[in-house]
Amino acid sequence: MRCGPSTGAFDQAVAGTELESWHARTVEAVADVLMEGAAAHITARLATFG
Repeated sequence: MRCGPSTGAFDQAVAGTELESWHARTVEAVADVLMEGAAAHITARLATFG
């Protein structure tokens, strides 16, 4: 199966975590990682508006 650049980026982001193995990747676990990353990004951006 071919994968795109987003899958490669996700693989790099979860390297060294419990989600490194694709067998451990449930829809819920992947969604949690993505949403937590988005929340961290938004929080950091909002902090710049002082």
